Amino acid sequence: MIVGKPSVEPVDRQQEISEIVSGLSPSRRNVNYALLGHRRIGKTTILWKVRQELSQLGFNVVYLDLSIYKLTPVEFAQAVMSQITENYAKDLGKLNKATVTIANLLRTLSKLRKLRFTLEPSVDERGQFSIAMKPELVETEDLPKVITLAFDYANEVSKKSKRRVVIIIDEFPTIAEFTRYPKLGNILERFRSILENRANVCYVVSGSRVHFMREVFGSGDSPLFGHFVVREVKELAENDAVELYMKVHNASAAEAKSAYAIVGGHPYYLIMLAENRRPEEKIDQTYRRILTSSTGALYLYVNYILKEDLGSSTKETRLLKILRAITSGHNTVSAISESTHLKITSLPYYIEELERYDLVRRSDGTYVLTDTVVKDYFASNQL
Repeated sequence: MIVGKPSVEPVDRQQEISEIVSGLSPSRRNVNYALLGHRRIGKTTILWKVRQELSQLGFNVVYLDLSIYKLTPVEFAQAVMSQITENYAKDLGKLNKATVTIANLLRTLSKLRKLRFTLEPSVDERGQFSIAMKPELVETEDLPKVITLAFDYANEVSKKSKRRVVIIIDEFPTIAEFTRYPKLGNILERFRSILENRANVCYVVSGSRVHFMREVFGSGDSPLFGHFVVREVKELAENDAVELYMKVHNASAAEAKSAYAIVGGHPYYLIMLAENRRPEEKIDQTYRRILTSSTGALYLYVNYILKEDLGSSTKETRLLKILRAITSGHNTVSAISESTHLKITSLPYYIEELERYDLVRRSDGTYVLTDTVVKDYFASNQL
């Protein structure tokens, strides 16, 4: 479940990295962290560095990126247990000892009675070994037991190994999609129960659905309220944005400041500008080209996020109409209705959808697009 390391090291993210690592390091302090921030803002890079530093400190670290792998509940449980097992096996010494120890550990969990496990030990050319564990459901309907089982296993390994287990879940909002499995019940309620019954196990989660993450971790009505330290990953300050741009493109400070003036401190946008810069172009020309050309990096990116957010929705056409209307200055409910010919009584529902996708926010009675690049995309491209 581990993806390729980000190509660019984080700039001015050491504070977030250090806070999480130091917060998770004391063995007597069981703290969890939730990172929220818009897409490509740097959350995954922070998680990678946290994972690296915690692993070096001897923790058993699980890393799952749910933005890449759309897992079923059973696959999710299997991935958690397999990574924990592989890390634990490496600490145990000889292969036979590891296999026997882990097999004995599995038998201590009464909840495993309805599951069948296959342990697959392997040794690479350098003599390094690992053990892959493949649980197979005997009773496939018992999804609550499977999810609980994975985290019970984390508890048991933390006790037996006397080492902290840290489970990192990138794009945590995907977990909420498990609601499509009716027999699983309220997944957030189940996750709260897991948190309240954990041993030496901590969790770090992240999510790009800022609206969703704020509701889940910051609302008093949420089952997970109070269980996580919430940190928002924001855009880079100007000095750090300039440093990042110059690092990628080897450009002058003046050019880097111009790039910052166009896209702000969003790391991904800065990197795309720097990587696509042509010597004969002014920086604003580069921006327009990669935003309006059908093969441009930002054009493709905005299309991707719109398709990801709206493409699976039967309301896609109406939502796009609303986005275009707001971009063109029709930014009140009545003006949007007049521009789109959508009933004024139905607009709050559609606008709420766009707010959930973090594409639109309300400001002083009017609506605005949250992302400048997305706004410029609609202003520049006829869809």
